[in-house]
Amino acid sequence: MKLDLDDRKVILNLELELKNPANDGSHKLNSESTARVAGYIDRAKLPFWVLRGALYVCLSESSTTAAFFRSKLLKKRHLRRGIVASHEDGHCMFYASPIESDETLFEIHCVELDLITIKQQLDSQLPKSATLDSGHPLDHLVERKQRQQLRSRSRVSQHAEVADLRRQFLKTAAGCIRSGLRLRGMPESQPEFHTLYKTTLSTVEFAHRHDLNATSSSPQTVSFETVQDTVETLLRLFTRT
Repeated sequence: MKLDLDDRKVILNLELELKNPANDGSHKLNSESTARVAGYIDRAKLPFWVLRGALYVCLSESSTTAAFFRSKLLKKRHLRRGIVASHEDGHCMFYASPIESDETLFEIHCVELDLITIKQQLDSQLPKSATLDSGHPLDHLVERKQRQQLRSRSRVSQHAEVADLRRQFLKTAAGCIRSGLRLRGMPESQPEFHTLYKTTLSTVEFAHRHDLNATSSSPQTVSFETVQDTVETLLRLFTRT
């Protein structure tokens, strides 16, 4: 099997040895198959009906292949991790499994993932009264989970945007304050410089707190001219110049 690491630059070569066929005796993968890494998952959170496909043992003499799986699957914090890959007939997952004769040693397994067939069979066995207007219960749960993830990503994105605007604002304000104090003949070596610098910076931030409010639906960028005007007003007040 050729395994593309999703960067189109590194492709690993694997030999697949069939260990257990699927429940119906079939298997889709072989050493000539091509797959591409799609992402990483926690195997403990997979639905039980996903792991009913054929199971393979992965073999390779490549040091690059060994190094990849060692770094991604064999560290203690990664022992529950699975690497999901897509291929022309569906998806599969690579994971580390301890060898029965010596649990300190591991081998890399690849299992075909059945993301559709078994789910449809289980859905068909549910009583009609259990179905929801939007479709099957499992479909509804998946859609709800996706909506929650989208909302979560949106909140994270907004907080990241606010944090970035805040950093830019403080950087601009700090530069204006240092320039303003130097123009007033106050070197940084003077103790009063640092007192005025900190006081002015915190006051400027407070003055524009609504522009930088993280709860705002659309936080605004404070222009350089606005920051400079605020700094000058405060320095005139604090230094009486």
